[in-house]
Amino acid sequence: MANKLKDNLFSEFPGIRTSAWEDLIMQDLKGREYEKTLVWKTAEGFSVKPYFRKEDLENVQLPYNFTSGKSENFWEIRHQISESDPLKANEEALHFIQAGVHAIGFNASAISDKTKLAVLIKDIDLEKISISFTQARCNRFMRGLLNELLSETKFDPTNVHGFFDHDPYAYPLLNGDFPDNPKHIERKLYELFDMTSSFLPTFKALNVNGTIFHNAGANAVQEVAFTLALANEYLAMLITQELKIDKVAPLIQITLSAGSSYFMEIAKFRAIRFLWAKIIEQYKPKNINSLKLTVHALSSEWNKSIYDPFTNVLRQTTEAMSAIIGGVDVLTILPFDMHYKKPDDFSKRIAKNIQILLKEESYLDKVVDPSSGSYYIEALTDKIASESWELFKKVEAGGGFLAQIKEGKIQQDIAEAYNQRIKMVMNRRESILGLNMYPNIDEHIAGDMEMMPFLDEAAQNTPFITLPQNRKAIVFEELRLKTENYCKKGGKNPVFFMLPVGNPGMASARQIFSRNFFGVAGFTIIENARFTELNDAMDAAGIANADVIVICSSDEDYKDWAPRIAQSAKEKFRQIRIVVAGNPAEIQEELKKAGVDDFIHIKSDLMTTLEHYQKLFGIL
Repeated sequence: MANKLKDNLFSEFPGIRTSAWEDLIMQDLKGREYEKTLVWKTAEGFSVKPYFRKEDLENVQLPYNFTSGKSENFWEIRHQISESDPLKANEEALHFIQAGVHAIGFNASAISDKTKLAVLIKDIDLEKISISFTQARCNRFMRGLLNELLSETKFDPTNVHGFFDHDPYAYPLLNGDFPDNPKHIERKLYELFDMTSSFLPTFKALNVNGTIFHNAGANAVQEVAFTLALANEYLAMLITQELKIDKVAPLIQITLSAGSSYFMEIAKFRAIRFLWAKIIEQYKPKNINSLKLTVHALSSEWNKSIYDPFTNVLRQTTEAMSAIIGGVDVLTILPFDMHYKKPDDFSKRIAKNIQILLKEESYLDKVVDPSSGSYYIEALTDKIASESWELFKKVEAGGGFLAQIKEGKIQQDIAEAYNQRIKMVMNRRESILGLNMYPNIDEHIAGDMEMMPFLDEAAQNTPFITLPQNRKAIVFEELRLKTENYCKKGGKNPVFFMLPVGNPGMASARQIFSRNFFGVAGFTIIENARFTELNDAMDAAGIANADVIVICSSDEDYKDWAPRIAQSAKEKFRQIRIVVAGNPAEIQEELKKAGVDDFIHIKSDLMTTLEHYQKLFGIL
């Protein structure tokens, strides 16, 4: 009876073929190009369609179900402590544990003996709270101290979990060379795994750090492929007669950055789990749990800005959601203001509360793999997995990760991706809210910066080409700070006077566009109501002490208004420059002869134009 009712119900809703949808879309486009209008081109080179259907999954065969056995989408809320003083770090840890975090990352640079380690972890329930150690002088030494300390406490070492932030093969990409003789590194790493597995079997001895690729400008495919190639380098080196795959794999954690391309990031975290299982299968494990990857997500630094910094909180919220929906095991959100000042209690609390809200109020921990079955995300996951696998195989065919970074091939691939993405940022095809799009023109931060958020000079003449850790906002931050610093030294900030006339809708739209365009460089912007009289406009421009008049109207109105405004302004103000907002190609030469100096529009090279005006006014 139930099946009959079901058949009758769905008979009223006949299936619609894809071709029918496509025909309707083409009608609605009214002659506009399908590809240019509706298809999204990602940084990875993917063409993402405007909709996905069940048929898009016909050839999708993801190799491993990483959610099997899970009853909830639990993840550890981790807080990273930068303070190196053991007593102060312990106080901060206890405060944040009380506030709801499950994991603490300690700066272990000052831990030189058991006494200091005891102070660092005092009053922390190590069987409930995960701990990790970054910046340790020697992770084998830290493991020894932890073993010794745990033997004197009530805690069962088999229930103590966390990780050592140890990744010696990634070190040369950041510093230009290995921290020690490669043979010594191999021996020490082997010993670390051997001793950790025997005494701290749930503690991760190795944290494969994929964030170094992401924060150098790599796309999602590169981040996944190169991280797995780095992890496989360790697997190949560690697996011997004494260390089998079932002993090594569970002690490895992978850390990836969580970026702000929402669905792409969800797919990325899902894809790397599938590919990890595919790699581990080649080592023929006997324990199926060896296929399960522990993933730690860290909020991206690549996409953060020092201008309009609270937009970083919005970015971090979507990053956290992507990571959680993608099924990560541990998540760290960094303070939103860390790039230009020492984080305070407020920014640390915000970082923690993002996760608390997503867990306690949005209940993202209640559904396991909520994106499973989404035609779009499943197809995207498969695309990232297949493209990453091909790139991974290419690295392996070239001799593996170490051989490829010694030849500089991985660095070159990432540099090309970086240049492509920066080009997109500079022409605003990739937006940074509050910086290259919709800037806060009243914001001034030069006096609030406690540290310079820009890159140090790269190491020269080193055995390995380094991967500079970057932020895509830097190119525009430096541009705007030059204007601020010029004004701080007594220079006059050029005044851009918006002059809207004619068609009300176009005048308003182009004034907003022009305000955002020139506001990116931190110039003074004077906005106005629409003028109807030329004399009123000239009087207002004089009162504003304008250096540039930007005429904002429709292309049709420019033929009448622009020549009269240009002629009148240049008669009244000696050094004034006239800009037209738009690209009236048919009358452009005529307007130039009438006195118009420049035209700005959506295809204008933003960076080149703004630098041109900085040079005109002595800022550069």
